[in-house]
Amino acid sequence: MKQRTLIGLMLGCTVLGTSISKVAAQTAAPKSDTYTNSQCQRNQNLPQRDRFTVFYQEEFVAQNQRHWLYASRALDGSAIFCLSRPNFEQPRLLRFREIQNQFTDNVRRDRRQNTSFVITIRNGNGMNVPINAYRLDLANPAEAKILSLSVLQRNAVLKDGDPRLSSDGSLYHTHTFTGQANQSISLNLQSRSFDHYVAVFDPNGQKIAESYGRRSDDFRRNRISDLVINLPTAGRYQVVVNGSDRTSEGEYSLNINRN
Repeated sequence: MKQRTLIGLMLGCTVLGTSISKVAAQTAAPKSDTYTNSQCQRNQNLPQRDRFTVFYQEEFVAQNQRHWLYASRALDGSAIFCLSRPNFEQPRLLRFREIQNQFTDNVRRDRRQNTSFVITIRNGNGMNVPINAYRLDLANPAEAKILSLSVLQRNAVLKDGDPRLSSDGSLYHTHTFTGQANQSISLNLQSRSFDHYVAVFDPNGQKIAESYGRRSDDFRRNRISDLVINLPTAGRYQVVVNGSDRTSEGEYSLNINRN
């Protein structure tokens, strides 16, 4: 595998990020299918067209009471998020349009706060769509709050006329974002068009993470890079998206979110 020399920006190779595999919302679903209606009420007798299937369910304690957060998916793949007391008692729909009736990529409990959850939303049912992460704060379930964790979103096309590396003639783009010291971010890069290399450089031009995205075995032939990176210092960071060779070009999506 050839080493990349990305024009004079970039020296050093301390990798702080760790590659992770993207998974669908994954925590603690019931052992058998549980159905709800569009208002979060459990009902095992709904016709298929009207039912939502619970795919995520988590119990938490807030204000000395037990609660459930659960998410149910409709036939078209969109999801609703609900709160209840245990055993689906007193269910209610969360009133946040950012996460309701969207395509949910991932749900997990925030490792820093047991009453917070990180929800990743794909804004469309396909490749090259924006991916947003949100932190849902349920410390006070009656006054739930939501915060966007988005840092950078780009849908772009690598094409003839863009800058090329002098080393091999491959095309590249540079994107920038502002980070804070000790901040943890997740970077996701996807393309159906070309194999890629992505690298992240700190404000001093030091490379802190990199990934190669190559053709996978799934039917969509996605090329995906997933990185989790701990930023070493505050300042402007650079993300370089590079084709694998001089013929690599096409559409891609780049999404960076705070963890």
